[in-house]
Amino acid sequence: RGEICKIPGIGPVSPRIAREISEDAFLSGVFHDGKDLRQFRRWSRSIPVEVAIALELGKPPSFDGVACVDCGNRFRTEFDHVQPCVAGGPSSNGNIRPRCWGCHRAKTERDRSAGKLVPPEPDRAGGVRRFDRRWRGNAATLSEPARPT
Repeated sequence: RGEICKIPGIGPVSPRIAREISEDAFLSGVFHDGKDLRQFRRWSRSIPVEVAIALELGKPPSFDGVACVDCGNRFRTEFDHVQPCVAGGPSSNGNIRPRCWGCHRAKTERDRSAGKLVPPEPDRAGGVRRFDRRWRGNAATLSEPARPT
């Protein structure tokens, strides 16, 4: 109702179609030395199902599953970003730790109290950061110059 959506070079699309397209949009990068995939980065908060299942299997060769890094609980683990996404933390293997629901909430509260759930400053190129509500606060950089406040 009153929403207008356009794809440059294509034209108008319905808001429903635009939402569907945006839910699948992401960018991934993999750098490896032929043996190790530690240099994986996904510019999105969500973890693909295949990757989440692989992570939940645990480390090879035992594949014993994952446990909360704080309390050892193996039930209802979630993948927590050590450096929060809203503060510029990547969705990378090195920035994700398994935590049970309770420990994840407690860590989020500690991060909030410590001021870590604040978007980063504007980038060096003069762009401004904005919040993408779909990702609940994931900061994205725009190419336009920062406006005076």
